[in-house]
Amino acid sequence: MTSPTPTPAVAAAAERLSAFGEAVRTAAQQITQQITAMHTAMKPLIDYYEQHPELFQQLGPAREACHCLCARHPARRDVCSGDAEPGLTIAFASHRLGVTNVRVCQNCYDAHLDRPARPSRPEIGTLEAVTATCTCHCWKNHPDQKGVCEAASQSGTTVDGKPACGGCWRATRPA
Repeated sequence: MTSPTPTPAVAAAAERLSAFGEAVRTAAQQITQQITAMHTAMKPLIDYYEQHPELFQQLGPAREACHCLCARHPARRDVCSGDAEPGLTIAFASHRLGVTNVRVCQNCYDAHLDRPARPSRPEIGTLEAVTATCTCHCWKNHPDQKGVCEAASQSGTTVDGKPACGGCWRATRPA
């Protein structure tokens, strides 16, 4: 008894599957070679770290400033700790950039979601974050025009000498 001859469609599918398998094997080999090369290149630094860990302790974790638009939580706008928490972001809609996720501190995150302040993280008071985004602090500079902030600062646009978006700049100009 002989096996039946595959139909042309089955034969073509088998050939494509075989080609795909070969492409995966080739890609896996290339990735393995790249990882091996990276490990070889990093090995002296890894060894040096293992021999002198005290030299690397000064590096510490990287901290980023809170980029919250505190005017978006006006009931609790003075809670910003200034330091963004890893993994915490809030989505803001900007006319220029669309929806943008910005890193925020725990206090601003809780305030934005209208959660009560956490007892383990007391509110900081009037400390303001230094950010690379719009730094207008709308609640102070134009409290009567909420919701105009565009999140991203516009090149060359400032309010009180700090980077600001076009919406905040227009809101602080005399009518």
